[in-house]
Amino acid sequence: MLTRKQAIQQALGRSGLTICELSDKVPMSRSTLSRKLQEPELFTLKEIEDLNNILEFTETELLAIVRGKYDKWF
Repeated sequence: MLTRKQAIQQALGRSGLTICELSDKVPMSRSTLSRKLQEPELFTLKEIEDLNNILEFTETELLAIVRGKYDKWF
């Protein structure tokens, strides 16, 4: 099973975008995006939605991102 971090990194790698390019596409500074990529539990549900619109998560990636007993999104 993928972790949240692995799922986001996998989608980012597949997209071919750099962190800098991704930060230009989402309303977030590069430093904030980098920090949240290291600790994906910090992403809000809205931010995950924004990332999904750009990175187009697979179903497996999306499930890995939103599952977990310590979710701060609900």
